Amino acid sequence: MRKNIISIIVPFYKSEKTLEKCVDSILNQTYKDLEVILVNDRGEDNSLDIARSIAKRDSRVVVYDKKHTGVSGSRNYGLARANGEYIQFVDSDDTLDPTMCEKMVNLIQSNNADLAVCNFEHPVFKNFLKDGVYDTSKKDDLLQYIQTTFAVVVPWNKLWKHECISTSFDETVKFAEDDLFNIVNLENVKIIASTSEKLYNYFIAPIEECPSSALNSIANQEEFWKTKTSFWYLRALLYKRTYKQVRDFLNKRDSKDVSYAHVFDFMIWEFLLFEQQGTPVKAIKEELKQVFAEKRFIKSLNCRKQYGIEYKYRPKKDDGKLVEEYVDFCYRFFKDKSAEHFEKFYVMLYLFTRMFITRKKTKKGINSADIIARAYQDIIFDTNSEVRYVDKLINGYKNGFAI
Repeated sequence: MRKNIISIIVPFYKSEKTLEKCVDSILNQTYKDLEVILVNDRGEDNSLDIARSIAKRDSRVVVYDKKHTGVSGSRNYGLARANGEYIQFVDSDDTLDPTMCEKMVNLIQSNNADLAVCNFEHPVFKNFLKDGVYDTSKKDDLLQYIQTTFAVVVPWNKLWKHECISTSFDETVKFAEDDLFNIVNLENVKIIASTSEKLYNYFIAPIEECPSSALNSIANQEEFWKTKTSFWYLRALLYKRTYKQVRDFLNKRDSKDVSYAHVFDFMIWEFLLFEQQGTPVKAIKEELKQVFAEKRFIKSLNCRKQYGIEYKYRPKKDDGKLVEEYVDFCYRFFKDKSAEHFEKFYVMLYLFTRMFITRKKTKKGINSADIIARAYQDIIFDTNSEVRYVDKLINGYKNGFAI
């Protein structure tokens, strides 16, 4: 491995509209010790010509043309050819802040860390990822890292020490394979350093530009909830795989806890993605009523009892009426222009917690290492304006007036 070099792996497939802008944002980094690995996944457009043109003007760029295997196969192809001390993955339609590489290397070196994680700009997801250092041998640290909403799931907001990646992307998994990759390789990571700075810019193609994408095709299926192939179900299917991986470096009880973390979170993420794509409200209600009744969803909430909270909802008793009410509250929030500055994920989390979670009858206090327990604690102590907004939203509805 070449010391201090970052190997940046960029798979591309039909990326002629975005590839040059993406790679330019990499080459213009303030940190110059880069190896840029562009991997063509055999798309039938001008992307390969663009990549080769870039390589001619900058010797740090190398281009590979391979048969079509999907994004995981392309990332693995690049990973097998990477020579740098550090590894970073970038999607071909995204861009980097000019200081990203420099700041991420500094995070690792100044904290003696194995992995650096940054916040990011995203049209749907916002994170409360804080400046922090996490010791993965401590369960509370591990959970707080895993539960910073979308930050842990994705591959592109991270700088890895190359030596910590022992397992490649699973090419048989077609959804949330990056989530599995990140969880699996945590076994080799002792210290994680994070920054709240938004150093990565994520792009989602409008539905009219990319109707065949996984996101858009699911969002446009009629009665998609009946097929059980939506994002929540695809992520829930990974539970056994995730549990099998993490139980080797956690005890059995904690392994279940960590493995279930995103089974709940994906409900909110899926809701946000569908709302952004214009999926009809009725369809979202049908999907969520079904998800809330799924055993895996219920188990992902029941395992929170150890944090001093309890899931109080029983779907069979009200035929999904409370879930429909939850969706309605969320849409009232989405349409409220005075609330545009609030983080959507966290308002939805506080709404969920207010409507579906209660304190467990125990002498122990609430352990806020869990994201829902932390939300419950915020509600009890009325610690922020988003909590107060949720109270206003619910009380206004009950009293028959709009906010």
